[in-house]
Amino acid sequence: PNAAYQWSSWDANEKWLSKPVRKLLKRKQRALSLEIVALRDINPGEEILFDYGKAWDKAWAEHSRSWTTPPSSSGFERVSDVRNTFAWDSYKTIRTLNELKDQPYPENIVTVCYYWENDDDDDDDDDDDDHVYTDVTMRSMDSPNEIITKRVIDGSSFFPIQDDDRPNSRYWPCSVYERSDDGSSYTVRLFTYQDHDASWLDAGVALFLENFPKESIEFVHKPYTSDQHLSSSFRHPIGLRDDMVPPKWRNLDFIY
Repeated sequence: PNAAYQWSSWDANEKWLSKPVRKLLKRKQRALSLEIVALRDINPGEEILFDYGKAWDKAWAEHSRSWTTPPSSSGFERVSDVRNTFAWDSYKTIRTLNELKDQPYPENIVTVCYYWENDDDDDDDDDDDDHVYTDVTMRSMDSPNEIITKRVIDGSSFFPIQDDDRPNSRYWPCSVYERSDDGSSYTVRLFTYQDHDASWLDAGVALFLENFPKESIEFVHKPYTSDQHLSSSFRHPIGLRDDMVPPKWRNLDFIY
């Protein structure tokens, strides 16, 4: 291990370490905090490793020994496998909504598109240039009975940028409507997250990006469908080291 966890040095938690556990259980707000400390110098990009204790190690060894890959019928696919199939090579194309009717993606996979909203408080004129749009009335492909007004933006400039300092940039759920002849660009419709408001929803229009670069379309797991949510995933409590347990907590009469 190159790191360990300990009671936080910045939090005023000493008083809680001397109180009975029953009082902690009754507290509604945060009481105790942990922090991670390095046991030695850690190089950039080096994996952080902890000693979780003998019981955890034993449980992990048993899990590793008995693990079997989920059957294909389970409906689970890794995002990396889907990316290898559809996204990373220039000659591979991403399926449109019409194509998905006959060749759907795995049940746990959806597409997301990289986009940043126009910030009304931003004085950068270049940002405004990215969001020039026209409104068109059309029939929705997602719901054929729905007549929608769509806001169309030229999406050719929306490339993912490492260390992007735009506060409104993120990957949004999206549907792929059309594909260019060479498969390098697409027409996509953006959606929003339940816990996030979006300007195009406030405007009451559907947001479409034309000429949207393939590099800006990603595959992700649907919520709660990644491998950590599989019923056969490894789960085991991470306990406290003996030296972290206050002496008073070791007295059962004091605990309760």
